[in-house]
Amino acid sequence: MIYTLMALDENGGWTDVLLKSNNVSWSSNSDTLSIELNFDSLFDLVEGTHIILKIDNKIAFTGVIVKKAKDKLTYKYICYDYAFYLNKSETIIQFNKVTASVAIEQLCAKFGVRCNCATINTVVSKIYKDMTLSAIIDDILENVTLEKGTKYIKEMISDILYIRVQKQYQIFPKFILSKDLIVNSSIENMKDKVVATGNDDTNTKILATVIDPINVKIYGGLQEVLTLDIASDVAHAKTIATNYLKLNNKIFYDTTLNIVVISGGEEIRANRSIGLSIKSMGLNGWYNIKSCTNTLSNGQYRASIVLEW
Repeated sequence: MIYTLMALDENGGWTDVLLKSNNVSWSSNSDTLSIELNFDSLFDLVEGTHIILKIDNKIAFTGVIVKKAKDKLTYKYICYDYAFYLNKSETIIQFNKVTASVAIEQLCAKFGVRCNCATINTVVSKIYKDMTLSAIIDDILENVTLEKGTKYIKEMISDILYIRVQKQYQIFPKFILSKDLIVNSSIENMKDKVVATGNDDTNTKILATVIDPINVKIYGGLQEVLTLDIASDVAHAKTIATNYLKLNNKIFYDTTLNIVVISGGEEIRANRSIGLSIKSMGLNGWYNIKSCTNTLSNGQYRASIVLEW
């Protein structure tokens, strides 16, 4: 594979700084929107410099230098992709009976962010105050998941924010496993009973209760209380409680792939799905990437990928 690490200079030209740089690593996590890239270099670059990492002429990272540290001989840089601006910019905005996709598009347009959003018909009527753009989008998508039972994720690719169903993006990297797998399982985050109430502090009325009696008998009572909008009716509360139970009433599994990447590494990042067939470990299907750390050292590309299902 061929790697380039390009930096944009003050004259608008791009320079490959990789020949005088090392310790290149980049990581992503499904809990955060932005991808972080780190590298050491002999080049003295200013904060705000635009950076592009390419693998076989395909873009793996696009962003800006946010932090810089100088030691005796080298400079250490921390970069974030353009989602950095969504994570740091706060706003006040009101949505009045618009669909979730329209609300997200309106929010992005207000800040000049290009957006490619899947059609999401869930209605949003809410005032957001002193919240970052990223947090507002998170809240909208979390409510959509409870309403529809479908999980949506956000991802910044170059300067475009994509909102899509989680399992839509499948990747096909070629790699060699460098360590044996360990598959973990846990009921720590399982919920087998869900109670939905209104948000009126003076009224503790329960709007809906959904329970899996079989799992309660097996694993014990693991209850979640959801506080809903005061205007929620019983039918609405039942739908949300049912969808929450559907998403959380299960044993959660995870494993870590430690791999040497042969090709397709530019696609490896959180919230994408990777196919595995390791029958000895009970793995046969598509698995969501919870987080991953990629490293480039001495021309070898390694990755540590946490999968969850």
